[in-house]
Amino acid sequence: FKDHFTITYIGGFDIHRGLECIIKAIPLVIDKITNLKFILVGDGINTQDLKDLAKELNVEKYVSFEGWQPSTLGASYLISSDITLIPHLKTGHTDNTIPHKLFQYMLLERPIIATNCDPIERIINETKSGLIYKSNDEKDFAEKILSIYNQPEILKQMGLNGKSAVQNKYNWESTAETLVELYNKYSN
Repeated sequence: FKDHFTITYIGGFDIHRGLECIIKAIPLVIDKITNLKFILVGDGINTQDLKDLAKELNVEKYVSFEGWQPSTLGASYLISSDITLIPHLKTGHTDNTIPHKLFQYMLLERPIIATNCDPIERIINETKSGLIYKSNDEKDFAEKILSIYNQPEILKQMGLNGKSAVQNKYNWESTAETLVELYNKYSN
């Protein structure tokens, strides 16, 4: 993918992941990002539906379905990515959970584009490690991609911001301190 502008998602595939929205956005950006490659690493119950959608929209050449890969290859996919992705649909569940991939992307200095699920939006905005788009809105997603496509300095700064946030705040050592303080406060 060396000669491509890559957007990578790693994880399971199912309806609540929001991957359909990303494929629907491809026709909105390929006239300006002709070397786009959307890399999907993983598999799941709607893999064939995603492949069918890419074919229906005539954007198959812009999507690479990599299937499940050994965990040892995960970092290499991310490091070679221009942007990483958390496209989860906004639901009661996703508004109350934080996927580990957020911190993995940040630690590897990858800028993130994610949906407006409450905790993800809060962390990305706080750390300035990426951009947020409205869940299931391919036009908003396309606008965010186009807004930073030709700005490698912004992408680099987002990646540095994310890594710094993980090193200084969003790590097990810091989380453990907060958790111990809570236990001590309520155990007395």
